[in-house]
Amino acid sequence: MDSQQYLSSRYADTGRRWGQQDAAAWHGYPQFILHANGVKDANGKTVTSLNLDSLYTNQFLP
Repeated sequence: MDSQQYLSSRYADTGRRWGQQDAAAWHGYPQFILHANGVKDANGKTVTSLNLDSLYTNQFLP
């Protein structure tokens, strides 16, 4: 119950459209994984870069 009271006001940021995605959230973690050589292609070769902007879209938001 205490956790619900804490979280209920944080489900949606009142300053943005619901569901709005931003580059910071979608670039940070993948960039970390790339720098740690954690992504491999089908041949086992380390992937060093990706088009991180292709990982998300805001196109379908109301």
